[in-house]
Amino acid sequence: NDDGTFHAETEDDPVDARAVIFAGGAKPRPLAVEREQELTGQGVSYCALCDGAFFAEQDVAVIGGGNTAFSDALVLAETSKSVTIVHRRSGFRAEATQIAAVEQAENIRLMIPYTVAGLEGEDHLEGLVLRHAETGELCTWEACQTFSGSWGYHRDEQTWKSPEMLIRMLINT
Repeated sequence: NDDGTFHAETEDDPVDARAVIFAGGAKPRPLAVEREQELTGQGVSYCALCDGAFFAEQDVAVIGGGNTAFSDALVLAETSKSVTIVHRRSGFRAEATQIAAVEQAENIRLMIPYTVAGLEGEDHLEGLVLRHAETGELCTWEACQTFSGSWGYHRDEQTWKSPEMLIRMLINT
């Protein structure tokens, strides 16, 4: 609009606003290991803020090396007995401030370079099978809870199916 506002057409009524925030949605990026879906909610979780309190005073694992993983590890470290960050390489994509905070936390340790090769447990998660990224050697890590969503999110493709509609909504008219 001429007054510096945006005009958006919605299903109900048109809206004029000084700012538009599009919350397109995101879904956790799965580990893609066998039995992940059936153990989700039974020890495999994707939200440290949502589910972390259920696992106070327990050992937890966070998978990943980016901002989401490091942020989740820091949140979980406040109530968990210990937090182990499992990451596939020695370098991290997390911001330097988060890396420094993790390094200072007494109950967070790093397990690198490892990837998750499998999940153990029948009715609930009892442990992780980890693969050394360089040697291929397998080992087991016992965890009560794994925050596998911590290695990031991807956009909700259903929301983004019509880019023309999104562009039309956000055009400054």
